[in-house]
Amino acid sequence: MISLANENNQNIYSAVSDGLRDQSAEAARRLAAAPPAAVLEYAAALGAVFQDCRAAYGWMVEKADGHAGDVRTHREAWPVTRPESAVVFIENNVPQIGREIARENAVNQIWPLLGFRLRDELAR
Repeated sequence: MISLANENNQNIYSAVSDGLRDQSAEAARRLAAAPPAAVLEYAAALGAVFQDCRAAYGWMVEKADGHAGDVRTHREAWPVTRPESAVVFIENNVPQIGREIARENAVNQIWPLLGFRLRDELAR
C-alpha cells in the first residue's frame, strides 16, 4: 500500500516537473521577442518566486536536519538491528527473504534487552 502511494506521489511530482519545464521553455521563447519592460517585470516575478522557494527549502532543510538528528539519536540509543549481511549479486536479492531474516535478527537481538529488563524488575 505504501509503495502504491509513493508511486502515485512520484507520478504527481513528475507531472508537475514536466509542466514547469514546459512553462520555462515557453517563457524563454516568449521573452526572446518581448519588450524590455516585460522582461523586467518577468525578472521581478522570478525574483519573488525564487525568494519563496528559498524560504520553503529553508524550512525543508531544518526539518531534514532535525530528522537526521533524530535518526542518529535513535540508532545510538537503540542499536537493536544492524545490517549484518547482504547478497553478493543483486540478481539474488529476494526482498521477502531479506525481511524475514531482518525480523529474525531483530527478534534474536531483542532477547538480551528483555532479559536485562526482567533482571532489573526482579531486583526491585
